[in-house]
Amino acid sequence: MSLSHIRRLFAAALALLSAFASAQTEAFGPGEQLVFRASYLGIPAGTVQVTVGADFPDRPGVWPIVAYGRTDVGMFFFPIRDKLVIHWDAEQARTLGMELWSDENHKRRRLRIAIAPAEGTAVVVTQWEGQSPTEKTVSVEPGVTDVASAIYLLRTRALEPGHQLTVPILTPNKQFLMRAVVQQRERLRTPMGERAAVRVRLTTDFSGNFKAKNDLVLYFTDDEAHIPLRFEAELGLGSVVAELTEFRAGRLLSLRRAASMRPEVR
Repeated sequence: MSLSHIRRLFAAALALLSAFASAQTEAFGPGEQLVFRASYLGIPAGTVQVTVGADFPDRPGVWPIVAYGRTDVGMFFFPIRDKLVIHWDAEQARTLGMELWSDENHKRRRLRIAIAPAEGTAVVVTQWEGQSPTEKTVSVEPGVTDVASAIYLLRTRALEPGHQLTVPILTPNKQFLMRAVVQQRERLRTPMGERAAVRVRLTTDFSGNFKAKNDLVLYFTDDEAHIPLRFEAELGLGSVVAELTEFRAGRLLSLRRAASMRPEVR
C-alpha cells in the first residue's frame, strides 16, 4: 500500500468524522470538545480532536470548529499533522466554508472553501507549498456544505428513524448530492461505555480511493445533542473506523445533556 493510499484513508476519517428541521444550532456550542481514535483495518492509526470555538468580534455568530488530526507514526503510518477549521453560522445552522492546512509526510498544502449563500457561489483556493495558489469560483446549490461540515449539519436535525435528508456537497473538484437515511435506534458499545444511539447511513459520490464499497455509517447519541460516537467506512483499500473516546460539553449544552455522556450505572 502506498503512502498516498494511507493518507487518503486517514483524511476520509478526518473529513467524515456535520422531518429534518432546525432554525438554530442548539445541539452544540463553544467549548465543546470531542476526541476520536481512528483505526485502519483494526490497527490504531491516529487521533482527531475537534473543538468548537467562540465567535470573533469581526464575525459575530460565526463559530470556528477546529479539528486537529495526527497519525501514530510506526511501521505502517507516516506523519500526518492536519488542521481543519469550519466556519459555522450558528444562527442559520449552516457552514460558510472551511480551511485546511495539511502536513502529510512533509508535503504541505492549504485548501480554502468560502461559501456565499446569498450569491449562490463558492470560492475554492488550493495551494501546495512552493507553488502559486489556484483559485476558482463555482455556482452552488442552496444549502450546499463541504464534506467536513456535513456531520455538524446532521447534528442540528431531528434524526428520527425513517427520515431522509439530501444535501448538496462541495469538494475542491466536484459537487454531488449526499443522501442521509436515519435507520434505527440501538444500544452501541463505545470506549466510553454503552450508549443509546441512532444510526445514520450516508450515500456519497466519492471517487478513487475515497469511493466506498458500501454506504458510510455514522452513530450519534440519541438525544438533542446528537454527539457523534462512531464512524465506519469500507473504502476501496480497507476499513476505517473512528470512535469517540473523550467528550467535554460546550456552554450551550444543559447539565442533562452532559450527564448523558457519563458512564451508566447498572
